[in-house]
Amino acid sequence: MRGLIAIVCLCGCQSVADGAREDFSRENTCPLDRVEARERTDVKPSQVRRKVDPPQDIAADPGRLKLWQDRQAKSNAYDDEYHHIVEVRGCDKHEFYECRHPGSGSTPGVRWMCTTDRYVPDTISKW
Repeated sequence: MRGLIAIVCLCGCQSVADGAREDFSRENTCPLDRVEARERTDVKPSQVRRKVDPPQDIAADPGRLKLWQDRQAKSNAYDDEYHHIVEVRGCDKHEFYECRHPGSGSTPGVRWMCTTDRYVPDTISKW
């Protein structure tokens, strides 16, 4: 029985780069063998996220603004801890993906969930 569990775990584990490659291939109609991906451990999700200003009514109230800023900081800290940035290219396209596992653990067979539309500042090097 242990051998079967080990095989399931080995076969079900997917690297974050492979998950991003598959999503990129599907979204861009690009053959998987023409897609390259590399995890960017030097880049945090909060660095490649579009900055959002608080609504005017919140910005005008110091107490509400502090609460809004604290929530933004908590969300960024969580994402920086548990999400991964992957740089992907192929078929004349280039993207930064933010990827995460869809559960609280890395359950065997569970695919990475990756999203695009990242804002990438000029200070972050690209492939």
